[in-house]
Amino acid sequence: MLRVERLSLAFRGVQALRDVTFEVAAGGVTALIGPNGAGKTTMFNCISRILTPDSGALSLDGIDLIGVRASRLPELGVARTFQHAALFPSLDVRGNVRIGADVARHASRPALPVDETLELLRLSADASRSTEGLPLGTKKRVELARALASGPHLLLLDEPAGGLTHEEVGEMRDTLLAVKERLGLTILLVEHHVQMVMSMSSHVVVMSSGEVIADGAPSDVRSDPRVISAYLGS
Repeated sequence: MLRVERLSLAFRGVQALRDVTFEVAAGGVTALIGPNGAGKTTMFNCISRILTPDSGALSLDGIDLIGVRASRLPELGVARTFQHAALFPSLDVRGNVRIGADVARHASRPALPVDETLELLRLSADASRSTEGLPLGTKKRVELARALASGPHLLLLDEPAGGLTHEEVGEMRDTLLAVKERLGLTILLVEHHVQMVMSMSSHVVVMSSGEVIADGAPSDVRSDPRVISAYLGS
């Protein structure tokens, strides 16, 4: 579904991405992992068209994404969440989720009904609550619900379990797998919870210092000496 080919990007001489190449297969869960500063979020920002790479190719179902504006991504079936839940504090939970559905309608794409989305993410009881005072785990589910309401095919998740308790991490993993199966999604996620990554991913890409150092099945990546040295530790 998604193909990244020799993508490079530098910020004032600092090489953030260097010849990054990997693919995301339709219907699977691909994880992008690595130490802090590896270039994972920069890679996400290129895919979601916040940043434009200096060189390389980026395509979605054969469509060149390099020249696509970020505002067109919902039309192409792409939705994203962020490291820190980016919600609208002036709106209640329902209002935040409705924005996702509105984006889909403006892009002439089928939106997931708001009430159905709220129920899917166990948010029906919180629909009228302000997002400001919500626990972090609930805020993460609201942001996920807003992304799902836009009717995506490809879901980009930037640290969906970041800041959550051990129990909440397990719940988030189960939620993501459940919505993936129900909606037929393809998922690309950045995540530091290695156990979560290994238990839910079909494909793992490991980055370090802006480069891909391993790419393959979770079991192969976990035992790769370069990954152990750069990220997992012995």
